[in-house]
Amino acid sequence: MPHTLKLKKIPVSEKSSHHGIEEMVSVYPPSFHITDKQMQEIKDWEVGGKYRLVIEIEQTYKSESVKDDGSVAIGGDFNIIKYKYLPEKTIDEMNDKEFGEYQGKEFSKHE
Repeated sequence: MPHTLKLKKIPVSEKSSHHGIEEMVSVYPPSFHITDKQMQEIKDWEVGGKYRLVIEIEQTYKSESVKDDGSVAIGGDFNIIKYKYLPEKTIDEMNDKEFGEYQGKEFSKHE
């Protein structure tokens, strides 16, 4: 059975309770800025497009704070130090023709 890469969705908002009243608290998704000198693949990408990357990160800072309810909120800063761009479909998701085209492109890059 082929292994499919499953991604975890990052929540972008959360509910909190203030004096018994539920309210929405904005939580923005993590973001980063990168140039085509650092990741040449972005030259062909479009605003609003979705792309898959596997990244290796290094933690540079960690913060912990105690919330009003006594729970601990943890945050951190990270540097992206390595990446791998994944084609629109994983190899496991490709049919034979798509895999052949992908393989041909990869081999031609190394000639």
